[in-house]
Amino acid sequence: YAVSPSAAETIVDVAATVGASRLILGAPQRSALMKLLRGNVIREVSDSLPEEIDLLVYA
Repeated sequence: YAVSPSAAETIVDVAATVGASRLILGAPQRSALMKLLRGNVIREVSDSLPEEIDLLVYA
């Protein structure tokens, strides 16, 4: 369990710390306005995830 101002940064940090080879994230269905207001965690994770960790998005 972790509390952080940046969910994406925490997800990437924990995945790298535990030596994960794959990260699986679920994609909520949100309106374009909600994505704009709250950001897109999956995009932020994919932009900063190390190459050795695979990302699987379940939508």
